[in-house]
Order: sequence, then structure tokens, then C-alpha cells
Amino acid sequence: MTLYDYIQSTPEGEEITVWDDTYDIEVYFYNDPNDPAMMDLAKKLNVIDVSNNAVTVDLYDLIDRNIDILDESGLFNICETDAIMDDIEAILAGYTSEAWLRTFVDTLV
Repeated sequence: MTLYDYIQSTPEGEEITVWDDTYDIEVYFYNDPNDPAMMDLAKKLNVIDVSNNAVTVDLYDLIDRNIDILDESGLFNICETDAIMDDIEAILAGYTSEAWLRTFVDTLV
């Protein structure tokens, strides 16, 4: 099941706490069809576990599998998986432009 599938099973507007299965991070997704970049990212994340009112996903693995493509994109000054994961909470919290986030999500396959 993808994170998107899980989100769709919740009421509209619901906040979903998301953890990574490798990195100690906590980010939030919302069942909000008006946030297409985040919903598209959710379609690329696999749910590993659902517990303690949170969903654990494979975000580190998604970034790591795509590190060469991300490097070619020029989005990051230091394009290493750990460096990106150090910034991912801020990225997903909205500290980037919508255009930047859209390019980031579209880069991930």
C-alpha cells in the first residue's frame, strides 16, 4: 500500500504523522486534494507500518534510489542521501517554493 492509499482512507483534511523507516524524522501529510505535489509524493512512498497514530514509510530508500537523478537535477548543493534527509523535514514543511517541491517530486521515480 502506498501512503497515498492510506491517506485516501482518512477523512478529508486529516493530518497524518509520517515517519521514515531508516531516518529519525517526523513529517506531516494531509488528506488535501489541493496539495498536488505532496499527494504525488505520497503515491511514491510505500507504507512499512501503521502504529501509534503514525505511518512509517520508505522515504530514505526513495531518495537513495533516485540520488543520481536528483544530482543531475541541480536541486541540491550537496546531493547525498544523508544531506537531503537532514533537510527533508524543512522541505516537506513548506520551506521551499511550490515550483521547487514540484520539480523535486517529479524527479523521483
